[in-house]
Amino acid sequence: MGCGSSVISPIGITTKKRLEKEKKIKEVGEKKTGIEYLETEESKNETKNYYELGMNYLNGDGGKSCDPKTGIENLFMAGDDNRALLQIGNCFLNGIGVGVDVKVGLKYLKKSANMGNLEALYSLGIIYLHGEIAQKNKKASTNFLYRAYLGEHQKATREVNDLIQLQETGKNYFQNSFEMFKMAKENENKEAIYALAICYQYGEGCEKDEIKAIEMFKKAADLNDPRAQYQMALLSINNDLKLSYLKSSANQNYLPAIQLLT
Repeated sequence: MGCGSSVISPIGITTKKRLEKEKKIKEVGEKKTGIEYLETEESKNETKNYYELGMNYLNGDGGKSCDPKTGIENLFMAGDDNRALLQIGNCFLNGIGVGVDVKVGLKYLKKSANMGNLEALYSLGIIYLHGEIAQKNKKASTNFLYRAYLGEHQKATREVNDLIQLQETGKNYFQNSFEMFKMAKENENKEAIYALAICYQYGEGCEKDEIKAIEMFKKAADLNDPRAQYQMALLSINNDLKLSYLKSSANQNYLPAIQLLT
């Protein structure tokens, strides 16, 4: 990724992003409040377009000349798009369009990871595993890699299996992750609750407990996790409830649920 050496200040990007948003909200005028505008399809489409435009400038695709500076400016305009946050993090880590800043790069990777971006989770796991960019941190590496593994990220799956076979973390690998997910559950973290359900379902890091697994799937589904809603649909014997879970999951573009409904 990246094709040039021009750099810009992150402060300048943030200011431009804010001013552009304020301008757009002002243009809406009395028709909608700022918050109402940000919830419209128009705003969502703009966010998507900023991400795509940013990537085109970063890579010199889509008829755009390669311009990392303009690319990262557009990525910042994409707001909380987890894909944009991932790319912003990578830009800061690698000095593409901005000066190298590991601290800022990791911050954006973590923002993306906390929104469920599997590539961000995997990248953070590798960074903390090998200690080439940031200080080695086995606990953090275990956490990020396992979360990516639960999302069926192919590289993370291979990495986790290799770690277990090499006994670098041994049986404590899943046990440590299980304990972390238990702590995260207390904060109503739906991703952690779904991960706990998987742990109980397969006995990873804990004793296998199907009742606990269903309880965790239900809790995550109530928090609107599409994977958990899909699992609850498979487990439900009530057809109306099954359909309700499937529709909720499919409405979040979860492919297995969509396929089951068609």
